Amino acid sequence: MDFILEERNREFALEGHRWFDLRRANQKQIIHMISGNEYILQPNDVRYTIEIPQQAKLNNPSL
Repeated sequence: MDFILEERNREFALEGHRWFDLRRANQKQIIHMISGNEYILQPNDVRYTIEIPQQAKLNNPSL
């Protein structure tokens, strides 16, 4: 599995699929370095789930 994730990381590096791959593979944590700062997304963090936009909720209350 590690080989597949690394290969996908190289293949889709600039296409925005990395975050979804990490979530799908149930990684324990996601670590990003941005401008010298380290950001860690821990397991069960609410940021693992992308919230439905408010406009979509207003258009469809059943969401």
